[in-house]
Amino acid sequence: MAALIATLYPTIIRPAITALFGLAFVFFIFGMARFVKESDSDEGRETGRRTVIFGLLGMLIMVSFLGIINIIAGTLGVTVPPVLEKVQEDIDKIDVKTEL
Repeated sequence: MAALIATLYPTIIRPAITALFGLAFVFFIFGMARFVKESDSDEGRETGRRTVIFGLLGMLIMVSFLGIINIIAGTLGVTVPPVLEKVQEDIDKIDVKTEL
């Protein structure tokens, strides 16, 4: 089970959570724009408010899911790399040419 989580986490779980979080963020921004754009009608404000709430709930669910996965991985003894360490590893792999 631990090997399965260690394999699936960086290849499937993390990208899926990131994509769904991004989708929820787009819903949030879209809802805010709709709320402001249609602020003169009650129905437009209600639709925008509902979209903002769904976006916020989606982001909350994704963060909670990430926490649950980290708790399960920690319980099983699987080391799940934090996002910042992975980003730093990717940055270190970039070969920057400073000469013109």
